[in-house]
Amino acid sequence: ALSAFAREYPEVEVQLHLTDRPVNLVEQGFDAAIRFGDLPDSRLTARQLMANARVLCASPAYLDASGEPAQPSDLAAHQCIVIRESDETYGTWHFRQADRQETVKVRGMLSTNDGAAATTWALNGHGMLIRSMWDIRPYLASGQLRTAMTDWTLPAADIKLVYPTKSHLSAKTRALADFLVRWFRDIAARPEC
Repeated sequence: ALSAFAREYPEVEVQLHLTDRPVNLVEQGFDAAIRFGDLPDSRLTARQLMANARVLCASPAYLDASGEPAQPSDLAAHQCIVIRESDETYGTWHFRQADRQETVKVRGMLSTNDGAAATTWALNGHGMLIRSMWDIRPYLASGQLRTAMTDWTLPAADIKLVYPTKSHLSAKTRALADFLVRWFRDIAARPEC
């Protein structure tokens, strides 16, 4: 997306900084950030780029060997692959079904701070995993992974462009926001998405 943006707006200097840690846009001098999930700071403005549901999944081999969980409490009997995003939420999974909410503490022999590694472990049959559709759609389509507990939902990981709240957004940030909204809309319209 940024490559295409740079071609369309050659007068805008693009600097990409990749991190899995939260950044303070104002203090660190960033015009904008792309985030997954909820907005952590009410002083920021977010523009949704794409809806992105999370699902519980595992390889067919794992599900055939261990059985499919029917409800969150069943996960206590399963190996769960945990992605470490923050210490306070480590191994805590939240589910919703209509008006009912359940939070479960899961465990497993494998955990990581890298989503790609966790996905590889799930593909190799090591356990249950929560991942966003953005990340695993091809594996679900090919049958390498299968969703479980589809009557329960997880907190979304919507993709958002975040920028400091300002009454007058700079032209370059507005151009980026408008461009990314179009780019993600086109991605979402593709048949494989």
